[in-house]
Amino acid sequence: MSEVRSEPASTDPWPVLTLSKWEDTRDTLHLWSQVVGKVRLALEPMINHWWQVPLYVSARGLTTSLMHVEGRGLELELDFIDHVLLIRTSRGEVREVRLQPQSVADFYAATIAALDDLGISLQLMARPVEVPEAIPFAADTELRAYDPDAAQRFWWALLQSQRVMHEFRGRFIGKVSPVHFFWGSFDLAVSRFSGRLAPKHPGGVPNCADFVQELAYSHELSSAGFWPGGSEEGSFYSYAYPTPEGFADWPVAPAAAYFDKDLGEFLLPYQAVRTSADPDAMLLEFLQSTYEAAATLAQWDRAALEAKPMPVGSTGDSKAPEVFDDVPNHRFAYIDDGQVAELIYQLRGDRFVLVHTEVPDSLGGRGIAGSLVQAAVDRADREGLTVVPVCRYARMWLRQHPDQAARVAIDSTPPQA
Repeated sequence: MSEVRSEPASTDPWPVLTLSKWEDTRDTLHLWSQVVGKVRLALEPMINHWWQVPLYVSARGLTTSLMHVEGRGLELELDFIDHVLLIRTSRGEVREVRLQPQSVADFYAATIAALDDLGISLQLMARPVEVPEAIPFAADTELRAYDPDAAQRFWWALLQSQRVMHEFRGRFIGKVSPVHFFWGSFDLAVSRFSGRLAPKHPGGVPNCADFVQELAYSHELSSAGFWPGGSEEGSFYSYAYPTPEGFADWPVAPAAAYFDKDLGEFLLPYQAVRTSADPDAMLLEFLQSTYEAAATLAQWDRAALEAKPMPVGSTGDSKAPEVFDDVPNHRFAYIDDGQVAELIYQLRGDRFVLVHTEVPDSLGGRGIAGSLVQAAVDRADREGLTVVPVCRYARMWLRQHPDQAARVAIDSTPPQA
């Protein structure tokens, strides 16, 4: 094996990723990952939206997953523990290319030589895409930086992000992509689809043929992911194509999220997630609320496309906790393993005042707050009550769900004390 081996970069599952300290290594990995990705592009049959070309987060780094060539299985893996490009076949053959400071040309030549040594000859489009300056791999002779610890921290961040995004993916029963790493844009992504066709994409991505984007965005989608850019430590992002009217102004969560007009998408700084008391809950809240912005404004058939989440490890035999109306305590409540989420209300004649919604971090990201407001709307509808949404979240939820708001009378005038 390689002489270079590193222990886990941090005991913190969400490591610090200050870009200014590893930007050179990030740019190196971007180009090396394109060399690896071009091998997969050359070997795999076309799948909708180019899903045959991305890499996948693995237990050691980023992998092509299993490919096929001349009757053999082949896998290439950027291993950020031993810091090698590991090339393996189903015949037990193994070749390695060291990950170390070197030019793109040297990395490309060593990769092609290792494949040639295995009797694998490929015709590659041997230049990068989606970058401002597309220097052919063999001609890019500038010495490139490689910091093993920085590369490992990036992979560790991908590992955590992939885990949370995989959970988010499981909440959708319509067409949804894998959680995969696109080496062109250098980001981890997952996309949900409404099932409807989209208008032709205008293209315009640097050094990338327009037809690539046309195929990638052939159908209406909501896409989210992680990208090592956009803020001091990278950013989680979410966008819709086509972008529905009102998307930029839609109130999303958490408070650290915002809409970037230049990029045309919502961003959540990685640092905000990393430093949160519950990073998983914060990221899930961002993924869910930005998806809801796209799906609600574009009138997706959410009832047919969304799955009710179950806890990891659940067999489905036990009934999930449900929201109930705790009348003596004037609240709707959701209790799970001793943790309580609640919507406090007051009943003043025929006015149903929604005072405050609170969900502990341990229950965050599961749509519970919305279920509490939904329960209040259901009661107001049954009893002919006028809803007074003093609670900020309740007001936001009612704006985001106009079909539910239309079921009841709403008075936004604050009640007298």
